[in-house]
Amino acid sequence: MAKLKIPSFNKIVTTLGGWVGFTVLTVSIWVFASAYLSEYNNQDNTQHNTIFKKSSLFSTFKQDLNTFSETEVKQITNELNLINHGVFNSSTFRVVGSVELPRMGKIATDLFFESLPNELLDIPFPKDLAENTIPIIIPKNYLNLYNLGFSRSQGLPQVSPAIIKTLVFNLDLYGNNKHLQYKGKIAGFTTRYNTLLIPEKTLEILNQELSPTKKTNPVKIAIHYSQNQESAIYKTLDKRNIEIEENNSYFSYLQKTGTILLISISLLSFLIITLSGLLIISNMNSAIEKESTYISRCYEMGYHPKQLMRQFLRPSTIETITIVIPALVFSEILRLQFLRIMDNPWTFQPFAIATILTIGIGTLLWLFQIRKLKYELNKRFQ
Repeated sequence: MAKLKIPSFNKIVTTLGGWVGFTVLTVSIWVFASAYLSEYNNQDNTQHNTIFKKSSLFSTFKQDLNTFSETEVKQITNELNLINHGVFNSSTFRVVGSVELPRMGKIATDLFFESLPNELLDIPFPKDLAENTIPIIIPKNYLNLYNLGFSRSQGLPQVSPAIIKTLVFNLDLYGNNKHLQYKGKIAGFTTRYNTLLIPEKTLEILNQELSPTKKTNPVKIAIHYSQNQESAIYKTLDKRNIEIEENNSYFSYLQKTGTILLISISLLSFLIITLSGLLIISNMNSAIEKESTYISRCYEMGYHPKQLMRQFLRPSTIETITIVIPALVFSEILRLQFLRIMDNPWTFQPFAIATILTIGIGTLLWLFQIRKLKYELNKRFQ
């Protein structure tokens, strides 16, 4: 039998379409699996949020109107029936943070610090830092804001969480006619609070040393509550003219939008894979039509269809393998690139799930080719 030939243009379109389809499908599966596993592992049916008093015209002139007294904190938290709560303690001294960057020189800016009890944090503070180093937890959206906004507008490189954690900042603290110098290191990235957090004991010591006579009441309260209390908590806070940060609702909205987008992309990739599979089968049928004379001779000589299947199946099998394997390799390259600029959840476990499902779909495509080939050969041997 002559060597089976598939038109080069059809082969290129089939391979390229299948490769794109399987790559998009694999990426969609591991992104979805990663988000699902992350949500599942953190699911405890509770919420963390921050509450604060609504601003008014009067609070513009008298800042004390926006603060919580100790009595108010007790009344509000008792009324809300919370799992836990804690007040945000603020720095009452000036903080200037600076860092030396290659080709950019020294960058400096004024900062502020706040603290919370450790049990309300989602990121632990390291305990092995040098004595003159202050660990800082920053909001994850600060890093996303830099990578997705500021860095692009200024032509600066994006930075990953791992790189940020290696940087050492200079911290100049001013107050009470004193100037203290510390080093600062990023301890992690919080998704609960939109503020810069340092250890509670550290802030207490610094406030005492740099502003011993300056006492302030908290302006924010961190609350931890059950999800089934959410509607009642919102009603109570609204009556008291207190606002609640919408971080969790915003992330929930993004999650829903992202899920719809991922499902749409996955359906599109399935369509592309289906079209690619139909092209492979069409090429296989064309090869069978071209060799119809040879098949007829084999039939007359007493050959069984199974004896011819290997010759016709080999090209489509090779083509399926050259589609699936490069798609998996490219998906892994994309995952490693995400790891450079994003924090977890781009772990290996979701990618393993995506790999198994993608190989499974590729195997189903191959089995369908075998079934179709067997049908076409049996039809010609009748």
